[in-house]
Amino acid sequence: MTISRATTGVATSTARPPFTKRIRVAAALTIVVGCTVFGFAEADRAVATSSSTAQAAPDSVLFYVVQPSVNGEPEFLFAIAQRFLGDGNRFNEIFALNEGRPQPDGSAMTVATSLNPGWILQLPDDAQGDGLQFGPVEGAAPPQEVAAPLPSTTPEAAVPTASPVEQPADAQPPAADSQEPGASSDGVPVGAVVAVVAVVVALAAAGVYFWLRRRKSRASGARPSFVANDGSSAWTIDSALKIVTAACADDHISFPGLYLVTVDATSIHLLLSTPSAQAPAGWAASADGRTWSASLAYLQTQQVPSVSNAQFSGLATLGTTDTGRLLLDFANARGVVTVEGPSSAVADVVDGWLTQLAGSPWSGTPQIARLSAGTNGEQETVDDFVARVDRSEKGVAVIDGAPMRAQGDAIRALSATDGWIVIVAGPFAGASWKFSARDGLLSSGFLPDIHYTATAGDRSPAAANAN
Repeated sequence: MTISRATTGVATSTARPPFTKRIRVAAALTIVVGCTVFGFAEADRAVATSSSTAQAAPDSVLFYVVQPSVNGEPEFLFAIAQRFLGDGNRFNEIFALNEGRPQPDGSAMTVATSLNPGWILQLPDDAQGDGLQFGPVEGAAPPQEVAAPLPSTTPEAAVPTASPVEQPADAQPPAADSQEPGASSDGVPVGAVVAVVAVVVALAAAGVYFWLRRRKSRASGARPSFVANDGSSAWTIDSALKIVTAACADDHISFPGLYLVTVDATSIHLLLSTPSAQAPAGWAASADGRTWSASLAYLQTQQVPSVSNAQFSGLATLGTTDTGRLLLDFANARGVVTVEGPSSAVADVVDGWLTQLAGSPWSGTPQIARLSAGTNGEQETVDDFVARVDRSEKGVAVIDGAPMRAQGDAIRALSATDGWIVIVAGPFAGASWKFSARDGLLSSGFLPDIHYTATAGDRSPAAANAN
């Protein structure tokens, strides 16, 4: 401070003694704190006088009851956010509203990838669509207490009209029976009290908002170190699958089937195709039994058993989300899988999948068939392949381009077998899973947007020379 005064030409002899500054600062802080305490005291009295009005209007929120399945697929937060919020990537907002809140079956949501049919999910105020309900939900957070990352664009029709008790700064002063309008019981104008409280609340909210933004930016910028190293990640996942397979055998548990795998910075999570609350040693089952989880630190201490991972041969990495790597078991499609988008993006995605399905440690030795939908070119045609293929074997068939309508039944019959995964690089009527690739993002109707990276390594011999 002394340097600053000297450089601006102010004589240091005119500076006030340090203790005078401290007195002034202390006085100012005393006034601010006193006003704040006085304001909150008056606000409490104002709330007390309007308690009967507030109690007559309990908080109601928008909510949705999770269904056993939608269009034949289990429910995911991403699909729910896409359906009711118009943006699947807002699933984290739904998770924040419901994390840890007791559900009707006595369990609670602990991870964003696991939902139980019958759960009641509170949704943000701007949710819209068929299936939503409006009413009180036990343990639900008042909408205004949840920090939203973006300004609300809620239509007026979707906003609850009842003013929550926790917002005296925005509530209208109740009509008093024995005092003048606009005054508290002590004669202090309620408007002044409300103004003080509003300023304090606004400053606190601003502080929380910027703290959350800073925390979110740090979190989004942090990526698990293993994501960049595919070989290390594949080894980690392969080891985890062998460990859980052996643990199930040791505990006499039948493995319930795998739907997808997510790997974050500390843990690996197996989303099961059939819920099972009985997890083997070293693994923890979610309350609904749909997810088994194990810490990476625990897995690193375990000896990797020599067991077969053939049951996971349809598992392939799709890419990474904001929380880590995501793998999907294509065997669960039970039908055709399509990828649409610019030809270069589709080629990158399909080649990457073939690399995973043919070259992962758990892949085995599946047949790889690259087929042509038409009659031109060097590739084998769909018609010739369907006529000769042994459906008792396992393999992956990729059809370049949209098949002709006459080929539809044969392609569906092939994809319905247990051994064959059928991928169409283009549209196909009645596909089980539909993906769209564009600008490094892979989108679907049931998973979060996934980042994929096309590299020279993606175009492996298995992908390039499949026949």
